[in-house]
Amino acid sequence: MKHSFILNIFKYPFNISGKELFITTSIGVSLYPLNGNTLNELLKNADTAMYHAKESGRNNYKFYKENMNSKFMKNLDLENKMRKSLKDNEFYLDYQPQINVLTNKIVSCEALIRWKNPEFGLIYPNEFISIAEESGLIVPMTRWALEKVFSEVKKVIEIDPNMYISINISGYQIKHSDLPQMIEDVLGKEKINLKHIELELTESMLIEDVSKNIETMLKLKDLKIKLAIDDFGTGYSSLKYLKKFPIDRLKIDKNFIDGITTNEDDKIIVKTIILMAHNLGFEVVAEGVETKEEFDFLKDHKCDVIQGYYFSEPVSIEKIKEYLKENTFDNN
Repeated sequence: MKHSFILNIFKYPFNISGKELFITTSIGVSLYPLNGNTLNELLKNADTAMYHAKESGRNNYKFYKENMNSKFMKNLDLENKMRKSLKDNEFYLDYQPQINVLTNKIVSCEALIRWKNPEFGLIYPNEFISIAEESGLIVPMTRWALEKVFSEVKKVIEIDPNMYISINISGYQIKHSDLPQMIEDVLGKEKINLKHIELELTESMLIEDVSKNIETMLKLKDLKIKLAIDDFGTGYSSLKYLKKFPIDRLKIDKNFIDGITTNEDDKIIVKTIILMAHNLGFEVVAEGVETKEEFDFLKDHKCDVIQGYYFSEPVSIEKIKEYLKENTFDNN
């Protein structure tokens, strides 16, 4: 099929002026006469299918289906409500603790955005982040999250001066805005030491324009911000790029953690990632840890930090303060 042929072409980097550039491709397909009788109708439906391909993670294709239009209208409604919700303070942050494997103490936590809308109720990020990216709303949303975290991190470093908070950064944010400048602007409003902030960047996002992303990361490191690669193992980076990134931590994707007690391949992958990361000087975080068996496996293989429901669900900053005052978890 031609769509598969096109996707295969874009799997490999393009060499332009000595630089390797990766391009992601999303394809929407409509069929005559099944999906339309005119060129305009076919193009409109192919465009709708393309947006669904983007929502599925890019580097993907989708055939048009009639129910896509109803989903498109729902997404448009969500986008309009999102614009109003940013002004009406309907968004808030929960925080999931990240625990040192050896001491069972909190060393950091990840900020997770939530949206509580009067009409739709609680809406989770997987339902609105892609819409925010497509509309550009992710930029003011990221700024709001940075302002909130910069304000709330002050509450936890009063208890533990070594604590820091991680914030997920969208690929759109890296590509379409000056993130270091945004952080400096927020710093002017909420003055903190940026050593208490970590930014999580996804693996697949970083290799789309390696040179530009490394330049941005170095600017962030100049501000003393910690950097982590999130969902490691699910993208398609190579060691050639990984060793160039000025990062502090690798986060192993939950998909691998889920299988470490039952699947030999997942066991090997996780052990290899931990060993490789340590040899490159990175700390390792395992996310999505839910059982004692998973925890014991990761501890035995020298994983540094654990995040997941085995210790705690995402909670308010006030609950994080309580955890810090208790100073340790005991799930054994």
